[in-house]
Amino acid sequence: MEFFDQTEEEKRKYDTRDPDDRIRFFQGDKNITSREYLFVATHPTLHCPPKPPALT
Repeated sequence: MEFFDQTEEEKRKYDTRDPDDRIRFFQGDKNITSREYLFVATHPTLHCPPKPPALT
C-alpha cells in the first residue's frame, strides 16, 4: 500500500490513539515487532488521507 511508502513525517500526521479520529496510524514496538497500522473509518462515509492519491 502506497501509504506506508511515504516519509515518516507524512505518516506521523495521523499518529494518534484517539478512537474518535477517523484516520489513525501507529507503529508497533520496534523491539518486538516492526509493524505499522493504519485504521480508516469507512462507515457511514469513507475518510481517507489525502496522500497518496491512490487511496482516495
